[in-house]
Amino acid sequence: MVTGLLPGELFAGYRIVRRLGAGGMGTVYVGEHPRLPRLDAIKILDPALAADPEFRARFQREAELAARIDHPNVVAVRDRGVEGESVWISMQYVDGRDAAALLREHGPVRPERAVRIVAEAARGLDVVHRAGLLHRDVKPANILLAADTDGETVRITDFGIARPAESGTALTRTGTILASLAYAAPEQFEGGATDHRADVYSLGCTLFELLTGAVPFAGRSPAAMMAAHLGAAPPRPSAADPRLPAALDDVIARAMAKQPGDRYASCGELAEAAGRAVAEDLPAPAPPHGVPVAGRRVDATAAQGVSRTPDGNPGTARYLDTVASSAMAPATGEHPGIGGTARGLTGAAGSVPRVPAVAGGYGAHSEPRGSVPPGANAGVPQYRPAYQGNHSGHAPAESARRAGHSGRGPLIAVGAAVVVALSVVVTLLVLRNGANNTNHIAAPTTSVLPTSDEPTSAAPTTERPTTATTAPPRASAAWGPVAYIIDAFPDLLPLSPESTGYQGLRCDASQSDASRLHCPSDSGFSVNVFCDPNRTPQTYVDDPGLTDVHEERWTRDSGSGTVRWATDNTAGFGLLSVAFDDPARNFCVVTASGGSGGSDVQANWWAQAPI
Repeated sequence: MVTGLLPGELFAGYRIVRRLGAGGMGTVYVGEHPRLPRLDAIKILDPALAADPEFRARFQREAELAARIDHPNVVAVRDRGVEGESVWISMQYVDGRDAAALLREHGPVRPERAVRIVAEAARGLDVVHRAGLLHRDVKPANILLAADTDGETVRITDFGIARPAESGTALTRTGTILASLAYAAPEQFEGGATDHRADVYSLGCTLFELLTGAVPFAGRSPAAMMAAHLGAAPPRPSAADPRLPAALDDVIARAMAKQPGDRYASCGELAEAAGRAVAEDLPAPAPPHGVPVAGRRVDATAAQGVSRTPDGNPGTARYLDTVASSAMAPATGEHPGIGGTARGLTGAAGSVPRVPAVAGGYGAHSEPRGSVPPGANAGVPQYRPAYQGNHSGHAPAESARRAGHSGRGPLIAVGAAVVVALSVVVTLLVLRNGANNTNHIAAPTTSVLPTSDEPTSAAPTTERPTTATTAPPRASAAWGPVAYIIDAFPDLLPLSPESTGYQGLRCDASQSDASRLHCPSDSGFSVNVFCDPNRTPQTYVDDPGLTDVHEERWTRDSGSGTVRWATDNTAGFGLLSVAFDDPARNFCVVTASGGSGGSDVQANWWAQAPI
């Protein structure tokens, strides 16, 4: 059994040149072909996995599946075999680097180049999908970039976890999900069937990282990141860098939609939409004699350059000469960003920043760069009641849908600790009726939010209410069934869906129901308000998953109640819960989560919260 190869050693006829790296299933080496004057990449299955018949079968089928693909944007599989007890395949060697290395070295990529990389990757992925295969691990590290006579060539690689789209679960019966955590679609956490739209989601995550320099939902523990993929609103690229076209926010939102049916139908369709968003924001090229023309934009059709490419993919965005000079910037042409790293969040995976560590911009700009603007970390995971056990209520529609799956498994790289942490995320808060009986708040399975012709806008505030008798403003009718929650906390929550509340809170009605309002904030803390529509008094209950627990009575001008703050003993984030004595609010519990522990939430959220 091969455990490691050194330069000059022979393996399956190949003379090893060097080790390229290791992945989830094996180690990759560069080797000289035994008969042809070329270098190949040789991937050898990890010895421990090779002893497992299931993994061995998966690995041997990899060559059969990937060998169906012959496309310039897909790394070709050349050969396969068994050497002793070692299983291997050889692939086309690409002399370049991957997009993850590009991000590490230079930070965010210019939008034009980011979209071009994604468009070329999309061409390869759509060919893979048309062949009936899935990739299931789309990320920057699996997008190879190499210079050639035509500029920069982009190739998708690492189909070690690809499988036929029509196949059963013979090779995945354990329910283990092998995609990388930061790019995994919600359905990949559920153990159910996945299709090509999971790759669309992952490509959307990849585009977000290329544009901003950080993965979606950065700065979270593994469990919190999983929860964010399942429930938090997709992050907005323009929040991380206000100079990015706002239209890209809509592109990312659709690509990362929770429901597969709400996403783009193909990777090419995603690339086409991203191309339009960037093209509409590009300045026009200079006229032939170099005379600048103010106030012009490149024609969207010309800049986008969409054409039916030789592979028959109508959804691939390709740039024409009008933007080629910027889109085809040299691989070394990026500029490192300027700006600091945000305060850390310590979780199960170690100390990681709450907001993207790469705060700098892309390319050369005249304006200076500062730190990451507020909102770059919007969408810290939500915490919802556990709708199970003895109760007469109904689960929200989304919870009911997700509860319908069985045989779920964790990501293989995260391990058992994250499974425990995820169960904490899903069951973290249970609301209790009085002191004795647990009361899970009933909620309708569907909610229709009426529209408002003139929604009221309210500026955010961090001021405490000065009197408990002042009549609060009424919430906008656009809030629909959750308007009564807004009315109970008018100084904390935004009065309309378009406005913001305390610390930049933006509440997402689409991720809420009649008994819960989910509100990520610019500060990085995520707020959830759980209320009983029948006005039954509620409070929080003890939770064995918390550590360093503090609880005390509180009294303010607005009223009184109890507050508890603690730290999740697996993931490391803080959770603060507030209960109320007064009848105007005692049917609600407010929670705030995130940060580096309970004391962080208490000091930086609760201390000035307008409650």
